[in-house]
Amino acid sequence: MSFHSERLEVAIPSRLAGGVIGAKGCNIKRIQRACPGLQTCRVVESRCVLLVGSFYAVEKASAMVEELVTSLHQPSRRRKDLRSIDGFIPHFGVQWFRSCDDCAVRLSKASRAAAKHLGLIAGRPSTFGSYVLEKTDNLDALSEPEPERDVPTELQKMNTVVGPSSEPLEGYLRLIFKRLGALTEMREHYVNFSIGKTFVEPFELEPTKAMSLDEMAAKLSSMRKQYSTGGITDAHAAAAQAWCRDNGFVLAEKRKFMAVHVKNTKMKNGLEFTFSLPENEESMWETVADLSQLEVKSELAPHRLGFITTHEPGEETLEFRVAFKALKPEESLNEELLNKVVAAWDRHRLTGECLALDDGQEYFIDSMRYKTSQVWANTRHSIFIDRVTQSWCESDEDASFWTVILAGPPIEKIGWLSLSEGEFVDEVMQIIVRGQELVDYLNQAC
Repeated sequence: MSFHSERLEVAIPSRLAGGVIGAKGCNIKRIQRACPGLQTCRVVESRCVLLVGSFYAVEKASAMVEELVTSLHQPSRRRKDLRSIDGFIPHFGVQWFRSCDDCAVRLSKASRAAAKHLGLIAGRPSTFGSYVLEKTDNLDALSEPEPERDVPTELQKMNTVVGPSSEPLEGYLRLIFKRLGALTEMREHYVNFSIGKTFVEPFELEPTKAMSLDEMAAKLSSMRKQYSTGGITDAHAAAAQAWCRDNGFVLAEKRKFMAVHVKNTKMKNGLEFTFSLPENEESMWETVADLSQLEVKSELAPHRLGFITTHEPGEETLEFRVAFKALKPEESLNEELLNKVVAAWDRHRLTGECLALDDGQEYFIDSMRYKTSQVWANTRHSIFIDRVTQSWCESDEDASFWTVILAGPPIEKIGWLSLSEGEFVDEVMQIIVRGQELVDYLNQAC
């Protein structure tokens, strides 16, 4: 550690660099907000945090960094509690390894393009391990496969299904229904199926070691993961549209949206204002002079209750994730905050400066998303094929990517609390089976 009056490098263990930065840079941003006069606070090459600013700002920031590193070192009850904050970390997870039981797999480093995209959307550039599963011919490390697992009687933090059959998922869905059915304080419960790829950051696993699928599943259960849609290409998006046409879906809507994500420093969840251009409107957002004239929807960011995620070998092989989400009842958002967002847009258009609220003490704009959306629908399901550009207010880089999401409007309309256990399992399994057909088609077509 080298100390100067206005510059300090705080050494950190390289494996903790991602935790120091935090999801979407939340820890770095928190330190910057808490230390007026701090000009620079960033992780350098995963080895240290560089602090530049006034003497007192740097002194306070260094203490906060050291406290953060200490907390990340501790597998204590306090850290466990922080990781289970509602709305940020799932309450449960089921990971499904669909490949054949007798294949050998290992972890391999993802491509530079995948790592860059993951760094952008996750807010932790160059710090996430960015490893994916790969099949390998090295069978030396293989052990005898475990017998097929029974579905547990209680829903644990992370559960694993290994094998091609989706039948065990029905047992987990019954457990999920019992778990979620007790969340009576929640509202607008919904399930969606998204296509993408899960990357892992191995802490205690040699990336080149060959393992059976069962061994790998047991290891990955405790590892940090990040889900990304960066692997969906233009060809995948075109193929998804063709699949919709060939399978009884019709193009129901084309819209353009801009979502402004606002965070409240006193709340766990963020708020989102979504502005939409009229249907089939071809205007660009740069030409919109007054956001207040557009249709706008405001809502709290949903609480992520849990996921079912598939794992497939190969960086180019698309996977899926089924997310279970809900909202807590909150008072309606006030017009004053909406007016501040509209005013921030006016300044952004006139000066080109970053979109920011004029009062950053209680609320601040975290990110913006521009989305061109196609909605394909049949009587039971809707598929959203969206081209998205996301920008962060404290970053010079944007991330552009596709998202493909399948949802069941009937279950969203009434919520799963109105369903019986059997109805819930049937509805979600139909979403999974239909979505898996689309994923398999995209992997074969592209």
